[in-house]
Amino acid sequence: MAGFYDDWLIVARDRLRSQFLGTLESLLITARRQRDFVLAAGYARRILGEDAWREDALRHLMAARYESGDRTGALHEYEQFSRHLLDDGGIEPMPETIVLRNAVLRGASLPESSAFRDDDGATDSGAPPSPSSVETPNSHS
Repeated sequence: MAGFYDDWLIVARDRLRSQFLGTLESLLITARRQRDFVLAAGYARRILGEDAWREDALRHLMAARYESGDRTGALHEYEQFSRHLLDDGGIEPMPETIVLRNAVLRGASLPESSAFRDDDGATDSGAPPSPSSVETPNSHS
């Protein structure tokens, strides 16, 4: 019922949108936990497509690309989002996003805030990919 703006529709639409985004986030976390980084990145992009200001989704996207060995792609996502924040909102990225970017720049393990909990409670810190699997700037965007 796009285009209709009765009060009851607005409330229902907002509730369903929140459920949809929550489901996408759960699927994203599950995909990262299963090390399906392409799928996780797709879910993160879908969240950003619905809400371009979701910096948590950007961090998931950066982490998924980095964990897959695409360091350059992770940094590219950061630069695009950072430019969007500055151009459209006049603001800088959140400190935890900058910490994640710095870890990616150094080729270090991801910060604890970028990790997720496994079903058994263990934390996966998002160890960096092996140097031989890291893509070069010309191999992928």
